[in-house]
Amino acid sequence: MKGKVGIAMKKGIAIGFAAALILGGGAYFALDRMFEPISQEPPQSSIPLSGAPQVSAPVSSVPVSSAPLVPSSSEQLPAPPEPDPFVGQPIPKNADSAEMGWLDDAVFIGDSLTYGLSAYELLPKEQVLAHTGINPQTILISSCIETESGDKTVLEALEGKNPGKIYIMLGANGVGFLSSETVVKSYGQLIDGVRDIYPDVPIYLQSILPVTAEKSSDEKYANSKINLYNEAIQALAAEKEIYYLNVAEALKDEQGNLPSDLSSDGMHFGPSTYQIWLDYLLCHRAE
Repeated sequence: MKGKVGIAMKKGIAIGFAAALILGGGAYFALDRMFEPISQEPPQSSIPLSGAPQVSAPVSSVPVSSAPLVPSSSEQLPAPPEPDPFVGQPIPKNADSAEMGWLDDAVFIGDSLTYGLSAYELLPKEQVLAHTGINPQTILISSCIETESGDKTVLEALEGKNPGKIYIMLGANGVGFLSSETVVKSYGQLIDGVRDIYPDVPIYLQSILPVTAEKSSDEKYANSKINLYNEAIQALAAEKEIYYLNVAEALKDEQGNLPSDLSSDGMHFGPSTYQIWLDYLLCHRAE
């Protein structure tokens, strides 16, 4: 009797131990499933689109970098354009002189001194947009240029000319009563207006020409004062990145004055002196 009871007790212990193992394994399996990593792949739709077979796109294992792309050595960036060596400095003399035909596509803007280029018939009237008495302050607003469609301002008359180069000389009528700051400011506005019409046409800013020694004795028109104005004009040419021509040097004598035998009023001159001016332009080109 006792033997049967002992055997039964042993069987019960064994069965209980086995049940414990089974329950423990199930709990471990459940806990293990709880801490499995969650899949990052999006769930695949079970609804086919347009009857096409569904193919799961492979997930790339390559990390996406947010760093900017760097060109390889074979993809070099283009070099910046070299600065124009003639901008900001007086254009030096060329090795050779161009023919007069080089000025055929030029337009000249200025006051009475520039007006003489067409008055003495050295250049066609159509190439000269100038008027006597005009100064840097009035050139933008004065309708003084005669055209077939009526009087126009310089900028209005400039439209439609299609020039290859533009020469500007102003200041002779303003140096006596306008400050250099005012002259430069007005010059700058004129240059900006010209560029708005012809952004790619070369612009040559010319120096104010000298006066005779007698005229220079009046401090309002002194050549020393004109020289200072020309320095400011040259600085403006550098700022605007256009060309500067020191035409004054072609007309100065050893004392820095306009020779007295060239002018009757101390400032204006005749055709032979204008030819010196044009010859200077032909020998000083930005090429």
